Amino acid sequence: MHKKCGNLLYLACLFVTVTLFGCSTTPSELGIAANEWQSYSQERQKAILDNYRKINAENIAAAKFEKKSNKLSQSYLVVRVSDGKALMEPFINWQAFKPAVFNVNHEECTEVKLFSTENEKSITLRSCYKGKTLFIDPSRYDVTKKLGSVTVNYSPLWQQGFVYSGINTYGYARLQNATFAIKLQESK
Repeated sequence: MHKKCGNLLYLACLFVTVTLFGCSTTPSELGIAANEWQSYSQERQKAILDNYRKINAENIAAAKFEKKSNKLSQSYLVVRVSDGKALMEPFINWQAFKPAVFNVNHEECTEVKLFSTENEKSITLRSCYKGKTLFIDPSRYDVTKKLGSVTVNYSPLWQQGFVYSGINTYGYARLQNATFAIKLQESK
Protein backbone atom coordinates (compact mmCIF):
# COMPACT_ATOMS: atom_id res chain seq x y z
CA MET A 1 0.00 0.00 0.00
CA HIS A 2 2.89 2.35 0.72
CA LYS A 3 4.24 1.88 -2.80
CA LYS A 4 0.77 2.56 -4.21
CA CYS A 5 0.64 5.97 -2.46
CA GLY A 6 4.05 6.82 -3.89
CA ASN A 7 2.86 6.00 -7.40
CA LEU A 8 -0.29 8.08 -6.93
CA LEU A 9 1.77 11.02 -5.67
CA TYR A 10 4.11 10.66 -8.65
CA LEU A 11 1.16 10.62 -11.07
CA ALA A 12 -0.40 13.64 -9.37
CA CYS A 13 2.88 15.58 -9.67
CA LEU A 14 3.23 14.55 -13.29
CA PHE A 15 -0.34 15.69 -14.01
CA VAL A 16 0.29 19.10 -12.38
CA THR A 17 3.55 19.54 -14.30
CA VAL A 18 1.94 18.67 -17.65
CA THR A 19 -1.05 20.88 -16.88
CA LEU A 20 1.11 23.85 -15.92
CA PHE A 21 3.81 23.53 -18.55
CA GLY A 22 1.98 21.88 -21.43
CA CYS A 23 3.94 19.42 -23.48
CA SER A 24 7.19 21.32 -23.76
CA THR A 25 7.03 24.76 -22.16
CA THR A 26 9.71 25.28 -19.54
CA PRO A 27 10.67 28.35 -17.54
CA SER A 28 13.78 28.77 -19.71
CA GLU A 29 11.60 28.99 -22.84
CA LEU A 30 9.89 31.89 -21.14
CA GLY A 31 13.16 33.54 -20.12
CA ILE A 32 12.58 32.94 -16.43
CA ALA A 33 15.08 31.41 -14.01
CA ALA A 34 13.88 28.14 -12.46
CA ASN A 35 14.09 29.46 -8.90
CA GLU A 36 12.13 32.59 -9.86
CA TRP A 37 9.47 30.39 -11.52
CA GLN A 38 9.16 28.28 -8.38
CA SER A 39 8.56 31.43 -6.31
CA TYR A 40 5.41 32.25 -8.34
CA SER A 41 2.00 31.07 -7.19
CA GLN A 42 0.23 28.46 -9.30
CA GLU A 43 -2.22 31.17 -10.45
CA ARG A 44 0.66 33.40 -11.62
CA GLN A 45 2.33 30.47 -13.39
CA LYS A 46 -0.94 29.61 -15.14
CA ALA A 47 -1.47 33.23 -16.24
CA ILE A 48 2.08 33.42 -17.63
CA LEU A 49 1.64 30.13 -19.51
CA ASP A 50 -1.73 31.22 -20.91
CA ASN A 51 -0.18 34.46 -22.17
CA TYR A 52 2.79 32.54 -23.61
CA ARG A 53 0.48 30.20 -25.54
CA LYS A 54 -1.54 33.15 -26.88
CA ILE A 55 1.54 35.11 -27.99
CA ASN A 56 3.16 31.98 -29.46
CA ALA A 57 0.01 31.17 -31.49
CA GLU A 58 -0.08 34.76 -32.82
CA ASN A 59 3.61 34.59 -33.79
CA ILE A 60 3.10 31.26 -35.58
CA ALA A 61 0.09 32.62 -37.50
CA ALA A 62 2.00 35.79 -38.46
CA ALA A 63 5.01 33.76 -39.63
CA LYS A 64 2.77 31.57 -41.81
CA PHE A 65 1.18 34.68 -43.33
CA GLU A 66 4.60 36.25 -43.98
CA LYS A 67 5.82 33.04 -45.62
CA LYS A 68 2.65 32.70 -47.74
CA SER A 69 2.74 36.29 -48.95
CA ASN A 70 6.23 35.64 -50.34
CA LYS A 71 6.45 39.25 -51.50
CA LEU A 72 9.58 41.23 -51.99
CA SER A 73 9.75 43.82 -49.28
CA GLN A 74 9.97 47.42 -50.46
CA SER A 75 12.40 48.18 -47.71
CA TYR A 76 14.30 46.45 -44.96
CA LEU A 77 16.55 47.34 -42.09
CA VAL A 78 20.12 46.23 -41.61
CA VAL A 79 20.65 46.08 -37.86
CA ARG A 80 23.90 45.55 -35.97
CA VAL A 81 23.65 44.83 -32.26
CA SER A 82 26.79 44.99 -30.17
CA ASP A 83 28.22 45.90 -26.79
CA GLY A 84 26.32 45.41 -23.59
CA LYS A 85 25.15 42.13 -22.12
CA ALA A 86 22.28 39.65 -22.53
CA LEU A 87 20.60 37.44 -19.94
CA MET A 88 21.42 33.89 -21.04
CA GLU A 89 20.29 30.55 -19.65
CA PRO A 90 19.81 29.72 -16.86
CA PHE A 91 18.64 33.37 -16.69
CA ILE A 92 20.48 34.30 -13.52
CA ASN A 93 23.35 36.46 -14.84
CA TRP A 94 24.13 38.68 -17.80
CA GLN A 95 26.91 37.86 -20.24
CA ALA A 96 28.70 39.90 -22.87
CA PHE A 97 27.80 38.80 -26.40
CA LYS A 98 29.49 38.86 -29.80
CA PRO A 99 28.22 41.51 -32.25
CA ALA A 100 25.53 40.28 -34.64
CA VAL A 101 24.14 41.70 -37.88
CA PHE A 102 20.70 40.86 -39.24
CA ASN A 103 18.17 42.09 -41.79
CA VAL A 104 14.51 42.55 -41.01
CA ASN A 105 12.04 43.07 -43.86
CA HIS A 106 9.29 45.64 -43.63
CA GLU A 107 6.16 44.15 -41.99
CA GLU A 108 8.08 41.06 -40.88
CA CYS A 109 9.97 39.70 -37.89
CA THR A 110 13.30 37.96 -37.63
CA GLU A 111 15.40 36.22 -35.01
CA VAL A 112 19.15 36.23 -34.49
CA LYS A 113 21.27 34.29 -32.02
CA LEU A 114 23.51 36.29 -29.74
CA PHE A 115 26.52 34.23 -28.67
CA SER A 116 28.34 34.72 -25.38
CA THR A 117 31.94 35.94 -25.54
CA GLU A 118 32.71 33.83 -22.44
CA ASN A 119 31.31 30.37 -23.22
CA GLU A 120 29.08 28.38 -25.59
CA LYS A 121 25.80 29.93 -24.42
CA SER A 122 23.48 31.93 -26.64
CA ILE A 123 20.13 33.70 -26.56
CA THR A 124 17.64 34.44 -29.33
CA LEU A 125 16.86 38.09 -30.03
CA ARG A 126 13.64 38.71 -31.96
CA SER A 127 12.94 41.97 -33.81
CA CYS A 128 10.02 43.14 -35.94
CA TYR A 129 9.83 46.02 -38.43
CA LYS A 130 6.15 47.04 -38.51
CA GLY A 131 4.91 50.31 -39.97
CA LYS A 132 7.74 52.74 -39.38
CA THR A 133 8.88 51.18 -36.12
CA LEU A 134 11.51 48.64 -35.15
CA PHE A 135 10.31 46.51 -32.22
CA ILE A 136 13.14 44.85 -30.30
CA ASP A 137 13.17 41.91 -27.85
CA PRO A 138 9.54 41.00 -27.19
CA SER A 139 8.43 39.18 -24.08
CA ARG A 140 7.25 35.63 -24.55
CA TYR A 141 4.58 36.02 -21.87
CA ASP A 142 3.88 39.73 -21.21
CA VAL A 143 1.16 40.76 -23.68
CA THR A 144 2.05 44.45 -23.24
CA LYS A 145 5.48 43.66 -24.70
CA LYS A 146 4.46 41.02 -27.25
CA LEU A 147 5.83 42.97 -30.26
CA GLY A 148 8.86 44.31 -28.45
CA SER A 149 9.99 45.61 -25.10
CA VAL A 150 11.71 48.52 -26.85
CA THR A 151 10.42 50.47 -29.84
CA VAL A 152 12.55 52.60 -32.12
CA ASN A 153 10.54 54.89 -34.37
CA TYR A 154 11.63 55.74 -37.90
CA SER A 155 14.12 58.53 -38.33
CA PRO A 156 15.37 60.03 -41.62
CA LEU A 157 18.83 59.36 -40.18
CA TRP A 158 18.24 55.67 -40.91
CA GLN A 159 18.91 56.46 -44.59
CA GLN A 160 22.62 56.96 -43.81
CA GLY A 161 22.59 54.73 -40.74
CA PHE A 162 22.18 55.76 -37.13
CA VAL A 163 23.51 54.36 -33.86
CA TYR A 164 21.49 54.06 -30.65
CA SER A 165 23.57 53.41 -27.51
CA GLY A 166 22.74 52.35 -23.99
CA ILE A 167 19.64 50.35 -24.93
CA ASN A 168 18.06 48.17 -22.21
CA THR A 169 15.35 45.71 -23.16
CA TYR A 170 12.85 43.83 -21.02
CA GLY A 171 11.87 40.85 -23.18
CA TYR A 172 13.35 37.39 -23.58
CA ALA A 173 17.02 38.43 -24.06
CA ARG A 174 16.93 41.35 -21.59
CA LEU A 175 19.78 43.32 -23.08
CA GLN A 176 21.73 45.75 -20.92
CA ASN A 177 23.52 48.78 -22.32
CA ALA A 178 23.44 47.44 -25.91
CA THR A 179 24.22 49.41 -29.05
CA PHE A 180 22.01 49.18 -32.16
CA ALA A 181 23.16 50.52 -35.52
CA ILE A 182 20.19 50.78 -37.91
CA LYS A 183 20.36 51.43 -41.66
CA LEU A 184 17.34 51.54 -43.97
CA GLN A 185 17.80 49.78 -47.31
CA GLU A 186 15.37 50.32 -50.18
CA SER A 187 14.77 47.36 -52.50
CA LYS A 188 15.26 48.13 -56.17
